[in-house]
Amino acid sequence: MSEDRKKVLEMLSEGKINVEEAERLLQALGEGSGADEGSKTQHVSLDDLEDQIKSGVDGVRRTVQASMPRLRTVIRDAAPDVERIVEEATASIPGVVEEVTRAIRDAIGATRSVNDDQFPARIERKFVEQAPISLDSEVELHNPKGHIEVVTWDEERVQADVHLTVRARDEETAKAFGDEVQLLQEPGNGRLVLRPVFPRGKEDASYRLDILLHIPRQLRLNLKTSHGDLVIPEMENDVVLGGHHGQLRLAGTSADAGIDHHHGEVEVGRIGGKLALNAHHSGVSVDEVVRDASVNAHHGGISLRRIGADLVLNSHHAPLDVTEVHGAAVINSHHAPVSLDQVQGEVTLNSNHGPVAAGEVGGNLHLSSNHGPVDIKSVSGDLSAQNSHAPLVVGSVGRSAVVRSTHGPLDLGPVEGDVTIEAARGPIHVGGAGGRVTIRASRGEVRIDNAKGEVMAENSRASIIIANDEPVHAAYTLSNNRGDVEIILPDGSDVEVQGFVRKGSVDTDLPLAVSANGQQGQSVNGLLGKGGSQVRAEVDSGRLILRQRR
Repeated sequence: MSEDRKKVLEMLSEGKINVEEAERLLQALGEGSGADEGSKTQHVSLDDLEDQIKSGVDGVRRTVQASMPRLRTVIRDAAPDVERIVEEATASIPGVVEEVTRAIRDAIGATRSVNDDQFPARIERKFVEQAPISLDSEVELHNPKGHIEVVTWDEERVQADVHLTVRARDEETAKAFGDEVQLLQEPGNGRLVLRPVFPRGKEDASYRLDILLHIPRQLRLNLKTSHGDLVIPEMENDVVLGGHHGQLRLAGTSADAGIDHHHGEVEVGRIGGKLALNAHHSGVSVDEVVRDASVNAHHGGISLRRIGADLVLNSHHAPLDVTEVHGAAVINSHHAPVSLDQVQGEVTLNSNHGPVAAGEVGGNLHLSSNHGPVDIKSVSGDLSAQNSHAPLVVGSVGRSAVVRSTHGPLDLGPVEGDVTIEAARGPIHVGGAGGRVTIRASRGEVRIDNAKGEVMAENSRASIIIANDEPVHAAYTLSNNRGDVEIILPDGSDVEVQGFVRKGSVDTDLPLAVSANGQQGQSVNGLLGKGGSQVRAEVDSGRLILRQRR
């Protein structure tokens, strides 16, 4: 064989020319040298080589094309569950909390306060009301305006120390009205109602009653006030409290608590039963709820230290900080940050326009988030998440992960089970997976580290990178349009490699055969180790990089 022919064949094997170009060169050389038989023999070899290359390329295409519908089926079956689960779980939150709020308001009732700016004259009067009471009774007091402070004692009676302030156009009118104000006692049906009574023509004056209420701690309470503080010590029975434009402080109770408060700080100690709380324009601080908690809060911070059972929460423009939830948590939050340190049960979270940070989630996490970064330390169960326009970071997942993400980076893993991802316009990083990895992406780099199971990935306009510290024995099916595919195959891997680059090149330091594919790219094939699982890759425009980890 002449040196010229050898050079042509070397150029062909290196992928510098394609089969067609090699044939033309060899034909030209054959005509000039007169070595017809040699050129014919070589021509037959080239035909065989072309057939082999075409067969290999068709095999890669058939494998990749057959696998891509399966990838899309896996994505379609898994991804819609994310949105559905979160929407169904969080959709009921406003309704649930509204029912709780309505129940609280019905129990408390409505009162009206009169503006006293137009009344320059003022008088004050003090009086006391007392009544015996059974320890299994309820005390109800709705104060239209003023403080209510409760102190407990061991006597089986109720005493109300009333400090009355009356304002009117003149002092005489104020005194006349003030003498007629009463705090009537209305006992019956297992409760004692203390009802403020005002004179006729009360609209010609304004009234403020600051009341110090002495009661046994075993009683049930139903108290409300306006433009004044409501201060309650440790109680042993149910309490229903409400107010606005003042502070509300409940040291605690051994039973259930219902609170409806607006425009003032709310401070709650230990609740031995359930808590239902509705607060607007109020900072809320709750130390402990032994059983379930339902919270609706707008325009004020929420701090919950410990919830002993389940938490249901709806908030708008109200930063949320929860230290412990020993049951499940269902949270709907808008325009404010959410911080959850530890939830032992399942978490369903819908967050819009606010960052989310969570430590440990003991059960499954169903997450829907928009326009706010999400950072989750660990999920012991399954993760199903939908995220957009912000980063999503999940440190570890104990079982499977299904994620749909757009317009933001995704950093996930390690994941013990399967990983299913659909993403667009954001990079993806999977930091390890014990099961199958299925990814469909576009316009964002896809990087998968240390996947132990099968990998199916499709991307466009960005690269796919698969790196492994341990030998590979699982199947890969990869497809990329206008982006590189890079695979690290450590020493000891047992796979059959077949790759096709339609327009671009193959770059490898592995013992694999690289050849021109008859178009503007290259093909690669061969066995590593004992072969077995198939590594198939198709690149439409870009590079296929196959390397051994050093």
